[in-house]
Amino acid sequence: MTKEGTKKKETVIFDVENEQIILSQMIKNVAIRKRCCRELNENLFIGKRHKIIFRVLSEMVSRGLDYNHDTFKILSNEEDFGGFKYLNDLEEVFADNQNIDFHIQRLKLDSKKINLKKDKVKQLNDALEDPSIDANKLFNIVDGIQKELKDVFITSNISKGKELKKEYFKVLAERQEESRFVGIGFSIDDDLTEGFARKKVSVIAARPSMGKSTFAANICDNLRKFKVPTLVLPLEMGKESFIDLVVSKRTKIPLNDIIKNTKDLTRDQKILIQKEVTELLDDEYLHFIDDTSIKLNDLRTILNNSNYAVCIIDLFEKISDISFEPKILSNQLKQIQSIAKESNTHICLLAQIRRFDPKSKEKRPTLEMLKNSGSYEEVADLILLLHREFYYKPELGQDVLEVIIAKQRLGVRNKSYFYEFYPNIATISKELTDYVPLGDVF
Repeated sequence: MTKEGTKKKETVIFDVENEQIILSQMIKNVAIRKRCCRELNENLFIGKRHKIIFRVLSEMVSRGLDYNHDTFKILSNEEDFGGFKYLNDLEEVFADNQNIDFHIQRLKLDSKKINLKKDKVKQLNDALEDPSIDANKLFNIVDGIQKELKDVFITSNISKGKELKKEYFKVLAERQEESRFVGIGFSIDDDLTEGFARKKVSVIAARPSMGKSTFAANICDNLRKFKVPTLVLPLEMGKESFIDLVVSKRTKIPLNDIIKNTKDLTRDQKILIQKEVTELLDDEYLHFIDDTSIKLNDLRTILNNSNYAVCIIDLFEKISDISFEPKILSNQLKQIQSIAKESNTHICLLAQIRRFDPKSKEKRPTLEMLKNSGSYEEVADLILLLHREFYYKPELGQDVLEVIIAKQRLGVRNKSYFYEFYPNIATISKELTDYVPLGDVF
């Protein structure tokens, strides 16, 4: 890719590659294209052909058109955008970029610097050479430069009342036509404000062996019944083992028999398994990826180029480039939040709570017990904690799964639901409305 913007008499220095990166991502990614059209404008680009390309891509967004060469040619009005070879080079030379925030900010800053150089810097230079200019006038010029630089970071994010009114009424109209709420198929839905709504992030956390994967498998089966396109990353156990959970739940054939004693299954059981697996996987509402080498950028690419409503990751820490260093993890969770918004997908992260300390009397989990809980709480719209008292005290006789709404941005929190739990057949059954957990008796 070559640099442009050089004139004989006047040199305009700008980061051509940064403009090319933004345009390449706009060409390849619909979500980024829409976002850039909201946050940027044609005048921020310095390259003449880049102005034209951005204007045409913006027109495609406003008209709801897909990107292709024929449409681009019509909308460009025969202006010189560099030709389709230049567009193809933009698309092929630059890889998918997960740090679009940086490039957008860089573009705004470059544009502001060039405008400051043309206007304010000349004004300041003239003032410095004028003996009649006093300190107060110099301060006003410098103060004006500072204010313009501050605008780089805040103006695009400000929503003016009249503009916001139109957007908000549109949201209300959309809610009347189709609810954004996506339930998980349990009675807890009554207290969830948005559930697994698109563009949101949820966390399901528990200690080992509490039933996170079983809970996720039950949710997936429910979402499939609701015809919600779902992608599952069963990185902890692999796709076959995750499907085992769903099949056991649907057939009520014990997991041990499905996994270990397959040859001893009766003919009727085999027919039932075949029937349920066919129904489960043939309707295209449930897909799996269990590649343990997957990275956050891979996930971004997959979700941005598909139409999954929900993505469940079991376990989040199994993504290959996830760090346990708090600052890095905090940034990676913010990336998850960004991916959810860009791809219009709900992302549910299954996370591990540190193992129970035998010396501690408190076994029921709290947010504080979740490692790096502050980072999770900052990003997640919903956090559910799971607990089974039976795991620690089998003498209780009844295995009950407690689901705690630990955090919810808009709604009830610190409330528990109790369900019959049958781990041998991966089933979470009816709600126990009269159940009193041990420790809450007195």
